[in-house]
Order: sequence, then C-alpha cells, then structure tokens
Amino acid sequence: LRGFGTVDIPAKDVLPNRTIVCADCMKIVMAAYQLLVSNELLVPFLAVMFECWIEIIKYNGLPNQATQQSHPDPNLGRMCAQAIVYVARTTPLPFKESMTTLSDHNRTVLEFAVRADMSGYPSAAAQAPQKKKLNLKSFKK
Repeated sequence: LRGFGTVDIPAKDVLPNRTIVCADCMKIVMAAYQLLVSNELLVPFLAVMFECWIEIIKYNGLPNQATQQSHPDPNLGRMCAQAIVYVARTTPLPFKESMTTLSDHNRTVLEFAVRADMSGYPSAAAQAPQKKKLNLKSFKK
C-alpha cells in the first residue's frame, strides 16, 4: 500500500494501476481491521496503519489541497482519511490509544485529514456568499 501510494516502487506500470492497487490493498487492510476489532493486537495494527496512511496523505494531499510531489493523487489521500475517520468512529478507544504512538507532526497531519474528511473538503479558495444589499429607499410609508 505504501509503495504504490507514494510511488516508491520503481516500475513502469505503477502509475496506471496505482489507484486500483491501493483500493484493493485498502479493502484487505479494512478486512484485517474488522477481524482485529475485539483483539488486543488492534492498537499495534492501527499504529502501523496510521503511519502508512499518513505517509500516503502527506505524499498525495487531500482534495482541494495541492501538494508539490510528483504524480500526486488526492483520491488516495481521501481514501486514507476516510479509513482513519471510520476507525475513529467504530473503535474510539483503540484509536486514541494508537494516536499516542505518533509523532507530533504525524498527529497533526492525522487530525487535519480527519477534519478535512468530516467537513467535506471545502475549497481553500471558497468564499462565503456575499450578502445581498437591502435597498431601504424602496420602502415608503
């Protein structure tokens, strides 16, 4: 997952199949998560997966947020952010416990990704709609 998500694998066919491979890997990871939900190995599993997902988010960015990497795919970042939000909602205590293993920078990236996913990825350039002006001169007594 990390190799395809961050284009670390030196192969000529990585880019065309990248999203499909990452989606399939994510399905496998989430199936493993479902099996470990009631297991004491869930926290170490989440700690490893958070590191992987954070690397993918840092490399690819999130929708409406540009990154300076070569060949970024914000959909991969969104997929990882959605997985993190799913874990946070379904198993909040192991989620919090595994966050303690992260560095401050990685914790900040994770929190940013969770907030972005929960807010629906608002555009950075989006502005609040302008209020319509009320013409008081047209109201006469």
